[in-house]
Amino acid sequence: MNSTKKIIICMDRDGTLTKDENYYLGSAENWKQQVEFMPGVIEGLKLSQSIPNSYRFIVTNQSGVALQEKQFAKLTEERMHEVNEYIISELNNQKIDITTYFACPFVDYAYIKKSTKKGRTINPKYVMDNHPDLKPNPGMINNSLKHINLERKDCLLFVIGDRYSDMELAKNADAVGILVESYKTKELGDSELAKSNGFYVATNFLDAIKKIKQQVEQFT
Repeated sequence: MNSTKKIIICMDRDGTLTKDENYYLGSAENWKQQVEFMPGVIEGLKLSQSIPNSYRFIVTNQSGVALQEKQFAKLTEERMHEVNEYIISELNNQKIDITTYFACPFVDYAYIKKSTKKGRTINPKYVMDNHPDLKPNPGMINNSLKHINLERKDCLLFVIGDRYSDMELAKNADAVGILVESYKTKELGDSELAKSNGFYVATNFLDAIKKIKQQVEQFT
């Protein structure tokens, strides 16, 4: 790899950067108190800044915006943006630079089917099957590259996430996917699925960044 190439690290939010216990972060009055970074995140992000020509993006599906029950009333698109901006500001306080974030509030028909079984209703405004930004579609990664005026050929892409859909996103974006485990990962069996499909399963976020740094150094 030419050393002039940019290193793009796209990171999932809930369960990857921040603790996720079905919070639907932003839906509760005390949502700021629910923001807790996962093990290795602060150390990993600081280490990532030692990688030359690197950029960090948050790319997150936010299906909670589409839910219509009373407990999700405060989780609007505006709140979704407020939460992401707060997380970035908290990281900035740790001297960590996040280039920006992209968030998708849309859901597909498969999500509706699962939600209906739980007795939930969906705002039709946010229903769009195969929305380009909805993971595992690569729209948010494409938006990340546009944000810094880069073409795919000019960079090396990495995706870090706790769900197998993040690994599918990596595949669809021609990126290197690295899985970090959360309780949802284990609950859904995504770790074994990732391993069986050749993806690296990191012990935590710091381990994921070390893997990225190692791969970058092999080609520079």
